[in-house]
Amino acid sequence: VQGTRFGLELDTVDAAPAVTLTPVAVALALALAGTLPAAIAGVLLARDATPDQRRWALVPAVTALVVAVCSTIEADPLPVAWISAVGFSLLITMVVAVWREKSMATVLPRAWVLFGLALASAIVAWSPRDVRVEWFSVPLGAMLLLAGVVAFVRGTGGASAPLHHWPMGRSGSWALLSPGIVVLVFASMLATATDPLTWRAVLVMAFALVAILVGVRWRLAAPFVLGMIILPVENVLAFSVQIGRGIEAMPWWITLAVVGIVLLVIAVGSERRAGDEGAPTARLRDLR
Repeated sequence: VQGTRFGLELDTVDAAPAVTLTPVAVALALALAGTLPAAIAGVLLARDATPDQRRWALVPAVTALVVAVCSTIEADPLPVAWISAVGFSLLITMVVAVWREKSMATVLPRAWVLFGLALASAIVAWSPRDVRVEWFSVPLGAMLLLAGVVAFVRGTGGASAPLHHWPMGRSGSWALLSPGIVVLVFASMLATATDPLTWRAVLVMAFALVAILVGVRWRLAAPFVLGMIILPVENVLAFSVQIGRGIEAMPWWITLAVVGIVLLVIAVGSERRAGDEGAPTARLRDLR
């Protein structure tokens, strides 16, 4: 609480003239000092708890840390960097939690809790608009997708589980991979209409093309279908802002040509295999 008060500059620090104590440094130091004993207390309290209760042991400590650090936000690179670092650490912890919960009991919070806190940190860090939204949306989507991939590879199916246990009790690419894919491209697609940039439009098209290739290679429904949806939607968004004003015409047409060639190669290869594997609609139904 005191770290948050310093972050909001409700309290000030009297220091020697030679010592410079910024609100970010004071808030972060106090937040870390409070998080450690809170985390230890949570683990001790959860020793005799049920596995589901154990997953809440660290939530108060982690939440307090995020709130205190986010309270320091201002239009300055230092607080943005600190908040971004905290958010990325939460995303890494989310992947580790997903990896561990299949084979052993873990005290780490569930994936949705860690992702929610990381999302809140990203929104706060982006609020001064000092950097592009991709600095935050791409790590969020990539790490959520990685968590889904870990669950997909290790297998988390079987007994059904509540939705907030995701990815436990889920199977298939739609349940495990589609959330990460959507988060990865959604912010950039919205930004294409409001802040059109050549590299942003090309990046979204590249993501969509990679998703299609992955779906074709490993017979995954979600990457393939979502990639096929993202391509025309992003194309419409790009043309709606008038090519040549925010998006350079030549790089954009080159990108469309490359995408068209790749899709043509995929279509030809699929047609050649049609005799052995059945009609295209049947092969689509076989996607996981």
